[in-house]
Amino acid sequence: MKENASLRRLRLTSLLSAALIFGLAMTCVTRAFAVQVTTTPNAALITLAVPAGAGSLSPALTLPVSNDSVLYSFASNTAAFRSSAFADITYHSAAPATVSWVGLHAGDSLGPDGTPGVSSGFRVVPAAGVDILQVAGSGGAALELAVAANQLRIENKNATAKSITVKAIW
Repeated sequence: MKENASLRRLRLTSLLSAALIFGLAMTCVTRAFAVQVTTTPNAALITLAVPAGAGSLSPALTLPVSNDSVLYSFASNTAAFRSSAFADITYHSAAPATVSWVGLHAGDSLGPDGTPGVSSGFRVVPAAGVDILQVAGSGGAALELAVAANQLRIENKNATAKSITVKAIW
C-alpha cells in the first residue's frame, strides 16, 4: 500500500509540474502571437505624382485628425532624388489654430533655415507656402503648409517630376 500512495503522489506531482510548465509556455506563446498580429487601425498610404517644374504643387494632404499627432513618412521614388524623411505633425484647432511639427529632412537636404537634419516649428494657420520639411534628396521637394488650415502639400523645387509615397499613421 505504501508504494501505491507514494506512486500516486509522484504521479500527481509530475502532472502538476507538467500543467504548470504548459501554462507558462502558453502564456509566452500567447504574448508572442498577440504582438505579431497587432495592426495599426488608422493608417493611409498614398503615392503622389508631383508635376515637373519648380513651384509645381501636389494635391493637398488633409490632416486626418485635429488635436492629435499624425506620423508621416515620405519615400521619394524618383531616380536622382531617392530618399526618405519623416515628421510628426499636429493640427491644433482651438483658436488661434496652429500646426506644430518635428521631423527629419530627407538625406542630404537642408531645411528652410539652411540647417541639415532636424526640422521643428509651429505656425498660426492658414500660412500657405511655409516649408516644413525637405522630402526628396538634394532639395528636390518640400512639404509645406497649404491654403486650408489643416492641409499640407508638396512643392517641387526643380524641373524633375517626382513620385513620393506618403504613409500617415494616427
